[in-house]
Amino acid sequence: MPAASLRRIRLFRLLTALIVVVALELISLALLTLGVGGSERTSGLSEPVDPETASPSSTPLAPGSVEMLQREVIHPYLGYVLDAPFQVRTGESAAQGIEYGFAIDQELFQKRQEGRLVVALTGGSLAFSLGSRSSHLLRREIGAADSGTGRSVDEVVLLNLALPGYKQPQQLMLLNYLLALGAQFDLVVNIDGFNEIALAPAENLDKGVSLHFPRSWYFRVNPELDPEIKLRVEEVAYLKRDIAQRATRLESSPARYSSTWRLLYSLSLQRQADRRNVLESELVAAREQFGAAYVVTGPRKEYPDMASMYDELVRLWATTSRLMHQLCTTNGIRYFHFLQPNQYVADTKPMGDVERRLALSQERGWGRFVKNGYPKLIEAVGKLQDQGVPVYDLTELFADVDEPIYEDGCCHINREGEEFLSRAIGTRVLRP
Repeated sequence: MPAASLRRIRLFRLLTALIVVVALELISLALLTLGVGGSERTSGLSEPVDPETASPSSTPLAPGSVEMLQREVIHPYLGYVLDAPFQVRTGESAAQGIEYGFAIDQELFQKRQEGRLVVALTGGSLAFSLGSRSSHLLRREIGAADSGTGRSVDEVVLLNLALPGYKQPQQLMLLNYLLALGAQFDLVVNIDGFNEIALAPAENLDKGVSLHFPRSWYFRVNPELDPEIKLRVEEVAYLKRDIAQRATRLESSPARYSSTWRLLYSLSLQRQADRRNVLESELVAAREQFGAAYVVTGPRKEYPDMASMYDELVRLWATTSRLMHQLCTTNGIRYFHFLQPNQYVADTKPMGDVERRLALSQERGWGRFVKNGYPKLIEAVGKLQDQGVPVYDLTELFADVDEPIYEDGCCHINREGEEFLSRAIGTRVLRP
């Protein structure tokens, strides 16, 4: 065959192949544009993904802060504690949660001795903040109050045993637990009320979980412990890692410029994604079935109406306070209980527009819980006092304070509020 004819044949074949490649690229591009093989976002091709740092697309673990839940671990007696070591910034120094799971920077098992006062602070996040951010204020006020009784106090040791979300009977269980381990206290200050009346209906009731179980128990109990669920979780995790790794490899390869290659790769990844989606649907169903297990719900109890539910919550709150008082008295410890103030208790705090917008939120329905439950708590305070329990109603602590105090739509107060609270505690404790 003449050389010219051979060149023409080769050129024809090359042009034909080029036309086929271009046609395939155009068809692949069109198919990708139409979403064949799944969207690039679905297939993991939109951006390179680091499989080690890729965050899961699961629903947040709890209504509260995901970050906080990640810092907390299940405890066999207390519900949960901090996952030590846990760094928390106090008003004076960086403190490390010791091995018992609390944000304190000194020895937990202090010894009573002349001239020093060992104070245990219990409660939820309001008490937690007071005992960390404003611990120096509380120590100062308690020390001054005790000195006023004629006793010589050279040092006040404040053990912050409060944790965000704690509610009764966790404080009672904590006191029993630490005393059994040999802890010694001169004084127990318990500040609570809001969590007991609000967190139970807000986070447990709709999930069918016992109102007396710790907050967000539905999310804390790990359903992955179930063997069948664990197998699905492991396969889903493998598929997610593999999809991310393959997508990353493609994005770093010269082949990423080929629509045909991207289409074939996308179809392969889509098959894996479809399998992952099926498994995740099965996981949802399995978790819902697991959610009905006793380990999640605890003893079930139906309430004829919401008023009966609030009566039960207040009864538990009052009973646990009485038991803490009895336990402290038996062990030579002075006990003081404070019903914390809250912005949703009517006519207890004058507010300007700025504080009102910040403090009065309808997002989680806190106001409804406080409106229905707090009057019953206040009534219970009087009954406890009649029984000899040193409990004090601080709901009107800010009644004459015009300055902003509340710093969110839940229950938390700023440093100025903590100073008011510290003084109120100091004036009521350790009287002759």
